[in-house]
Amino acid sequence: MLAYVSEANKRAFVSVQVFKGGLGGAPMTSWSLRIPLVRATAARRPTIASCDKHRHARLGHLTVEPLKTCKAKWAENRDKARFYYDLIPDQDEVLDKAMTLYEAAEHESAPQDWLQLALDLMLASTPNAKGVTEHYAAALVDSMMDDPEIWQGHKPGFSAPVIVRTLREVRRASAFVPAHAEFISLCQKHRQQFNRWQLDLTTLHNIRDAAENILINLGEVAEPDGEYPF
Repeated sequence: MLAYVSEANKRAFVSVQVFKGGLGGAPMTSWSLRIPLVRATAARRPTIASCDKHRHARLGHLTVEPLKTCKAKWAENRDKARFYYDLIPDQDEVLDKAMTLYEAAEHESAPQDWLQLALDLMLASTPNAKGVTEHYAAALVDSMMDDPEIWQGHKPGFSAPVIVRTLREVRRASAFVPAHAEFISLCQKHRQQFNRWQLDLTTLHNIRDAAENILINLGEVAEPDGEYPF
């Protein structure tokens, strides 16, 4: 179990570009941080957090208009392409690595013993949980691992990042130990969040690809080795 936690921590570290501002405003200075996955997805930390102001209110997807990359539109879209190219981090260095982490956070379940330990620690750290028996955590783990109605097409259980984000929300927003249904609902919400961030990254990847293509053809950006716009 400790080996799993150690490996998870090692894999959860990724060099990410952190940006101030957003897709709708002027980009500001960026800098690199080497931080755990859970911190990387905290509010205002990940690059994709700046996308929230451009999200469809009902469906949740990004509503950023794609760049037209045909030759007739190169000059017209030059300023917008430069803006997106400077704002969105490099595909290979940042976006693809983040995609791998978010995909694992959605699909790779933590071991059952780790889930039990995480829930036991939650109860031990909650002042008003004195009347809650050890069966609370055991019942939650049983539901996560053995109730297909909870899985929503995923593997049994939840990943460590999903559990950690859920525990932090419980500490932040709940005065009492949550009911089983409430805790599981929070886990499902955070798992869905990782799925949404993957869709965001795909959109950002496509936007930066288009911006890079335009700037390469205008001679403003060096062409990556071995890659050609046509």
